[in-house]
Amino acid sequence: MTPARAQATPAPEAGFALIEVLVSAMVILIISVGTFGLLQAMTRASAEQRHSSQAYAIAQEDQSRLRSMQLVALNHLDESRPVTLGGVTFTVHSTGLFINNTTSSVSCTGENTSADYARVTSEVTWPGMTGNEKPVLKSIVSPSNNSIDANNGTLTVAVTNEKGEPKGGVDLKVNVYSATTTTEGCATFPNLAAGTHKVYADGENANLVGTNSNFEETKEGGVGAGAAKTTKLIYDSPGTVPVKFKYRIGSTATFATSSADTLTAYHSVMKEAKVFGTPGGTRLTEIKPTPSSLFPFTSPYSVYAGSCPSNKPTEGSAAMAAAIVPAGGAAPETTLQLPALNVTVWSGRNEANKGTPLADAEVWAKDPKCLKSGLPLPRVAKTNALGALDDAGLPWGEYELCADTVLGSPNSGSARRHKLGTLSVKNLTSGTTANFYLGSGTGAVSTTGECT
Repeated sequence: MTPARAQATPAPEAGFALIEVLVSAMVILIISVGTFGLLQAMTRASAEQRHSSQAYAIAQEDQSRLRSMQLVALNHLDESRPVTLGGVTFTVHSTGLFINNTTSSVSCTGENTSADYARVTSEVTWPGMTGNEKPVLKSIVSPSNNSIDANNGTLTVAVTNEKGEPKGGVDLKVNVYSATTTTEGCATFPNLAAGTHKVYADGENANLVGTNSNFEETKEGGVGAGAAKTTKLIYDSPGTVPVKFKYRIGSTATFATSSADTLTAYHSVMKEAKVFGTPGGTRLTEIKPTPSSLFPFTSPYSVYAGSCPSNKPTEGSAAMAAAIVPAGGAAPETTLQLPALNVTVWSGRNEANKGTPLADAEVWAKDPKCLKSGLPLPRVAKTNALGALDDAGLPWGEYELCADTVLGSPNSGSARRHKLGTLSVKNLTSGTTANFYLGSGTGAVSTTGECT
């Protein structure tokens, strides 16, 4: 009898069921996360829309507030303040600026430009704001009652550079009122008493100088009753011009390096010349005015050695240069020829008894037309072994000359002094010759004492 075959047992399916459960769970999780993210995005969008709507309402309220303010309070207004609404703190940025009554622009370069309207702007932001959808409302405000006294007027100051382009950042002051020019070069002073007012300007913060090559400038501006007037100022980026010096050796074609204690730069537009260096001080082989020195006129400066008008050489002379200074840069280096004072100091008594060249004698050249502390400006140098000056160059001018030697202590009575009359030191071809005799005895031209 054949035994019955045992029935086959199906393979267990528990593992597959577990996998199906896990896959289903992951699918549900993914769907849930997506749904939750979508709900979050919808919630954020709803909140952002609500905040935007609230911010717009706040901006409208701020515009109403600004339109109720006096006109004088709106000029150069720039304030930020918090406003809390629905548990959210919004920031309101309010600005005001006078504009042209005719063109509705902030340009102020035209003469008699009206400035008795203002443009006000309200900008609102909030924490966590996304994008750039902040509400920005602008409007034009006309004067409210009693904004401007009928007896008063408005003074607008327009600041441009040499090319007529607007310059911002110039600090201005009229009476007790202060303002800084905008990027359009404008600053407005409303409600000023009719008459003439002095405008004080300072371009140092913006590194700009006026036409007198100074950071600080002043100008008078007229104000009419019930009218708006404009006054103009010119400011630009300053430049410089490096200058070296030389003098001719005798009547030869050979030149030697010279030096000067001062340098003058002058332009016909300037009220007074600019002087660099120290009169009677240390002599330098090169004087380079600091970069914040000279206004960049489109026409040239006259540049020469010395510190006084009497030092200005003849036009076209090699002792004077014409230099155009670029805005914010340096003019090409120039070299000025100084007239030479060819000095020899002798140990003898006079021209017939010269003796030998005397070293370490002091030579004084005093400029009677150039005063320092009320006295003629002195320049002092010592002679070398040849009894001459190592550097014979002097600024163009006329000098009172004196030489002395101190054989003992100062004021001991042992010094010898020889003074000469006023000599012109202006010859660029052969220089000016001067001989001093410091010997004592019969026929001596010197006296006791020192040059002072």
